[in-house]
Amino acid sequence: PCPHLCPPMSSAPAASWNRPRQGRAAFALLWVGCVLEAVLRSPIDPTAFACSKALRLVTPPRAREGDGQDFRNLFTDINNRAEEGDVQGAEAIFEQIEGRVPHRKRRMLFNTVIKACAKAGDLRRAETWRSRMMDEGITPNRKGEGKMIHAAAQTGDIAGAERYFLEQESIGQVDVVGYATVMDACAKAGNYERAELWFQRAVDAGFTPGVECYTTVMDACAKAGEPQRATLWVQKAAEAGVQLGVDSYNTVMDAYAKVGDFAMAEAWLEKATQLELKPDIENYNTV
Repeated sequence: PCPHLCPPMSSAPAASWNRPRQGRAAFALLWVGCVLEAVLRSPIDPTAFACSKALRLVTPPRAREGDGQDFRNLFTDINNRAEEGDVQGAEAIFEQIEGRVPHRKRRMLFNTVIKACAKAGDLRRAETWRSRMMDEGITPNRKGEGKMIHAAAQTGDIAGAERYFLEQESIGQVDVVGYATVMDACAKAGNYERAELWFQRAVDAGFTPGVECYTTVMDACAKAGEPQRATLWVQKAAEAGVQLGVDSYNTVMDAYAKVGDFAMAEAWLEKATQLELKPDIENYNTV
């Protein structure tokens, strides 16, 4: 607005919004009138100046984006529920606050509920929330599609993990975590050949798989009853200069234990000890 007609908004006392509700409403109407008068007297076309802009100038940010601390606490609470895989709890909070969430933050809110579904391994429920989000015209982003991959991987749903990996890839924002999560789906399903395929795809895409990727492929071999194949991946890691940890050796021990070759399981326990990897109770329980 023209400074000759009304003072700049920054000059309004910060305490004005602490007045009683009636006082705030009157103060807001005063500013709206001031702004509109400035527009009418200026060269600006009044029809091109949306009243919503004037209202935005006089509306406190906290009034536009929820009810202050209580609103922020609910956002924290829904994220905590999501981390715990509490789908019902996250959904209940979503329904409680969705009408107060500005459009630019709604994708984050939907992604939080999808994260709860992913933690719980409930792909069907995650898909329901993804569809609801898209019905509002909100397109999934990399984080959201990553949570969909995770939801599928939790139950060893290779087809689902691969489908949402391709969705994430279509956005053009795939990282090594996406490849590793699909490998995890393969491992949970005991499909070592598919896990090896996705490991190679990650390499072909220019990524350098770390110790977790190698261990995941070993786990797929173990679940498939292929201990010799798991041993091969220990060698591959050494050739790539990747230093394996005690969890990787435990996976190889588990592979041999699953086929009843306890002598080889003990041998790998000894190797871990010689490398000073400090085997823990889980390692000894495996043997």
